[in-house]
Amino acid sequence: MYPNPVDNLLNLNSQEVIKNVKVFNLLGQQVFHEKINKITVILDLSFLTQGTYFVNITTDKTTKSVKILKK
Repeated sequence: MYPNPVDNLLNLNSQEVIKNVKVFNLLGQQVFHEKINKITVILDLSFLTQGTYFVNITTDKTTKSVKILKK
């Protein structure tokens, strides 16, 4: 996942097919969800305000949570 901090576009690359991506704010509220069926994804996060978010990336085998900073 790059870049972090992110301006508008977040690039995701995986060895497994990414099934869906969810973004949560620090209060635990889901602010973004997209169903995906690709190994490489570019997400437009320009609508998010500046701050810290958690991105949950789900594949067939696992779910990974990563903290990002939005500029």
